[in-house]
Amino acid sequence: MHKAIQRSLGLLLLACGLQASAATAFPNGPVRYMVPAPPGGLIDIMARMVAQGAGDRLKQSVVVENRPGGNTVIGADAVARSAPDGQTWLAVSITLAANATLMPNMSLDVRKDLVPVARLAVTPMGVVVPANSPYRSLDEIVKAAKGGKMLNYGSSGYGTPTHLATAMMEGVAGIKLNHIPYKGGAPALNDLIGGQLDFIIATLSEAKPFLDSGRLKLLSVTSPERVKAFPDAPTTAEGGYPGLLMEGWTGVMVPAGTPAPVIDRIAEVVLDTAKEPAFVRRAEEMGFVMAPQGPADFKRQFVSEVDRLRDLIQTRGIKME
Repeated sequence: MHKAIQRSLGLLLLACGLQASAATAFPNGPVRYMVPAPPGGLIDIMARMVAQGAGDRLKQSVVVENRPGGNTVIGADAVARSAPDGQTWLAVSITLAANATLMPNMSLDVRKDLVPVARLAVTPMGVVVPANSPYRSLDEIVKAAKGGKMLNYGSSGYGTPTHLATAMMEGVAGIKLNHIPYKGGAPALNDLIGGQLDFIIATLSEAKPFLDSGRLKLLSVTSPERVKAFPDAPTTAEGGYPGLLMEGWTGVMVPAGTPAPVIDRIAEVVLDTAKEPAFVRRAEEMGFVMAPQGPADFKRQFVSEVDRLRDLIQTRGIKME
């Protein structure tokens, strides 16, 4: 019995020593920061901002690598299959949480194969209409739909946050809308301006230039609180629809099996970078709202988001097409 206890203690000490050694060794070369989307989008821009500051703090290069495709699955799978040593990071967004249900046959399990490290920011969304729209509030849109008018809304594509948010609106308000998917937010917004669509629940960072120029109007934000950049826009809860809540977000994950001390070190570096006043200022200019979370809080939030989106996708019968 005594020898068994000694052996267990010895194994425990060995494990602790290995973890401490891993933390000391990190980073042992340039870090790959995988962005599972094309260059130029919000997730890519945020990753490049993080990479610059994190590289300075780690005294190592943090190299952004774009690997789009498969609704972000190709890049996510590449990171999940990488060595769990902290040398490979993944830029993640709400799309990863939705994929858990939208793509049941994908090659990775987002809960088991990746570990949340840090959430950086959220990307608010809102109900946007053309400048000459007859609708002046979210409730007027709902009443028009309930009155028998078939309204057309656009999205960035099947299963995207803009699609999911409007499917949520249908369920919350008890209405039926006509979905017109596009290949990205820009063409959908262009058709909204041109009058081919009645409204979009858009990412506000994408819609901001058109809102600032007066070509579009913002009726409501789907955030729990008003958005600082658009203080006059009421929340959906203020408008009578508290169940309509949807925000994008972005963060960092690493392969499962990465030692806890390494995860903590990456989180420290990433979150310290995101606290810098210049970083915050630039992020807010692009439409982000800083909402940092460490590993434990981000994990809870991510698991909750996977479950929430699963219920929405299954209830509304949403499929990738």
